[in-house]
Amino acid sequence: MVSFVKNISDEKEGCGQLRTARAYVTAFKSYELFLGRQPMFTDIEAGQIKRYEKWLMDRGLAKNTVSFYMRNLRVINNRAVIAKLIETPTDNPFANVYTGVARTAKRALSEDEMRKLARHTEVYRKASSSKRKTRAEKIRERARQAETAATKEQSCTMRDVAHSTKRKTRAEKIRERARQAEAAATKEQSCTATAERKYVVGLGDVLRMFMFCFYAQGMSFVDAYFLRKSDIYGNKIVYRRRKTGKDVVVFINREMEAIMDFYRGISSDSPYFFPFVAPNVDNRDEYSQYCSALSSMNRKLKVAAKAAGVVQPVTFHVARHSWASFANNSGESVTVVSSALGHHCERTTQIYLNHLDSGDVAKANRRIAGMFSMTGIEGKRRSG
Repeated sequence: MVSFVKNISDEKEGCGQLRTARAYVTAFKSYELFLGRQPMFTDIEAGQIKRYEKWLMDRGLAKNTVSFYMRNLRVINNRAVIAKLIETPTDNPFANVYTGVARTAKRALSEDEMRKLARHTEVYRKASSSKRKTRAEKIRERARQAETAATKEQSCTMRDVAHSTKRKTRAEKIRERARQAEAAATKEQSCTATAERKYVVGLGDVLRMFMFCFYAQGMSFVDAYFLRKSDIYGNKIVYRRRKTGKDVVVFINREMEAIMDFYRGISSDSPYFFPFVAPNVDNRDEYSQYCSALSSMNRKLKVAAKAAGVVQPVTFHVARHSWASFANNSGESVTVVSSALGHHCERTTQIYLNHLDSGDVAKANRRIAGMFSMTGIEGKRRSG
C-alpha cells in the first residue's frame, strides 16, 4: 500500500496537481499514525475506519478535517480497486463515517475594520528592500569617490614626470577598484528582490497582498501568489483559478494599480508578478514555497491587523469572504458575486453565468474597491 500511495501521488504531481498529491500522502500518514504501523489494504474495512474516525475526533479535529482524511482514504481505496490490487468490497467501508463538507462560520470584516486595514498599510513604508537599496547607494558613492581619486591621481602625472608611470599604474588600480565597487553595487541592488523573496516579507507586504486580494474581486491568495505577468492584459487580469480551473477576468481598478506599481519591475527574472516566489524552480518547490508563505504571511497578517486595531483573527481568506459579503450587502446578485469569485455554482446559476456581461462584475468591483480606497500609496516606492 505504501508504494501504491506513492505512485498515485507521483502521478498527480506529474499532472501539476500538487495539492491532491499532498492530500493523499497526508491522509495515508494519518492512518499510519492511528494504526501504529504501515497500513495494508486489508486495514480499510468498516470497523477499523469507524474507529479511526473516533480517534480523529478524540484528538479535537474539526468535522471537515476528519472528512478530509476519510475522503482521501476512500480515493486511495477506490484507486486500488480500479487497479485490481484488491477485490471490490461487498460493503462500503466508508458508509458509516462522515465524508461531507459542513458549513463553517466565516466572519467577514466590517466596513470600519476594512478601512482600518486600508489606512494602516501606510504605517509600513520602510522595509528591507529600501535598506538594501540604501546599502547599494553607499557602495556606489564609494565607487564615485574612488573614481574621483583615480582622476586626481592621474592628473598629478603632469607635475611629476619622474613618477608618472608609477602614478599612472596606481591610478589604474584605483580605477579598477572603482569598477569593482560599481559592479558590487549593481549586484547588491539586483539581489534585493531575490533576498526579499527568500527571507524578508514585511508586515507592509502582507497588508498590501491582503488589500490586493480584496480589491481584485476577492482573489484567492494562491491565485495572487502565483499571478503571472502574462496574466495581465492592459487594464485587466485574466487568470485561471487553481482550485476550480475556471477562468476569471478582473478589471484593474486604481486601488489595484497602486499596489501593482509598488511591486512592478522587482522580479524581472521571474514569470510571476509578485516577488515572493523564487524563480527557476520546479512545481513541487513552488508548491512548498506557497504552503510556507501562506502560513508565515497569515501569521504576520494577524500581527499587522491587530496593530491596525482589528480584533478578530484575519487571514487571507477573510479578504475573499469580505468582498463577497460587501458585494451581497450592496445589492449585487448572486450571479455577479459567483462570477467575480470564480465559483462553480448550481446548474441554474451556471446558466445565468454563461450570459453574464463582464462589465457588470467590473462595475461591482469598482464600487466596492472605492469604498475602501487606500491613501498615500500612489507614487510611493516599494518598501517592506
